[in-house]
Amino acid sequence: TENYEEMTSDATNTGRKHHLTAKTTVRTTTSIFTSGKLITQLPEMSLELVKKMAKEQFFKKIDDLSDVADGVLDQFRKKLKALPDGGEKLLDDFKELTDAESLRKLIDNPDFVDNWKMLDGLGEDVIPSSLRKNPDFINKFDNVVKNNNLGLGSDGLSDLLKSPSTKLDAATGQPLKWDNPDGVLDGVKRASDANIEGLTVTHKKFPAPADGTDNFVLKNAKQYQAEASLDAGLSFEKGGVSFDNVDDAGKLIDRKYGHSSIFDDAGNVVDQNRTKSILEQARRQLNAADGTPVKWEISTLKGAEDIQDFFDLNRIDIEVVYKAQKTIIK
Repeated sequence: TENYEEMTSDATNTGRKHHLTAKTTVRTTTSIFTSGKLITQLPEMSLELVKKMAKEQFFKKIDDLSDVADGVLDQFRKKLKALPDGGEKLLDDFKELTDAESLRKLIDNPDFVDNWKMLDGLGEDVIPSSLRKNPDFINKFDNVVKNNNLGLGSDGLSDLLKSPSTKLDAATGQPLKWDNPDGVLDGVKRASDANIEGLTVTHKKFPAPADGTDNFVLKNAKQYQAEASLDAGLSFEKGGVSFDNVDDAGKLIDRKYGHSSIFDDAGNVVDQNRTKSILEQARRQLNAADGTPVKWEISTLKGAEDIQDFFDLNRIDIEVVYKAQKTIIK
């Protein structure tokens, strides 16, 4: 009992805590197996002791790092202690970390605990545990918050991550979710780096059959878009018009799957309704872009060549390129 009280006291220095942790672990383990009881049958004090030992063993791994700056670990401890459960869930998330590089990702960022808390608060349906337990994802969230020029603070970026849940899947009636939350963060960074005035990043509901049936075209259109933006639900909006992506050159991208049957082999229009729709969309995009270059990426070579010829004929200043789809979904 004396060892327990000394080990769990904030007044005990780190070295002494580590010594007592090791010492008490042996005694407690012996006691547990001697009595033949499971850990869940231990008295409340022993359960608390086990939790404390787990924390101290975790901190010992950090203390063993050779170049932890003064006060960093103390600050980390204070933030953990301020969490509603004293930091038990966070430590459980990262208890398997052993290498120095991964451990530093937790303690070198003074806002790591706050960011973890915010992402944890979004729930499993928004941020899967595989991402919540990934230090790189949490630090990416922090980096995007601190370095984007879109006006997205931590609350704004959190709102974007949970925004699909305000819409329902037509087939299942369940709230929507991002397919790739990590890719959403990349999309925000890409939009910020493009430095396009008035650009915002939102979620769009990708078309899907209301009856939940399998649709080859829609599946592959979604796949084709996700191969560029990393999540087909991403919408890059300017002037009230949605674009599918922005590229490294600062161009607004619209991706089109297929489009090889609008013109015949001689370049004659086969589908008047579709060519009319293409022209209207192109002019609407150029008006919204307000001088920002627009580029269309088409999954078929014939579709790209036909649409570029059509745009040239109609004096539409949009670059059209062929970008093959990487993965075809059967």
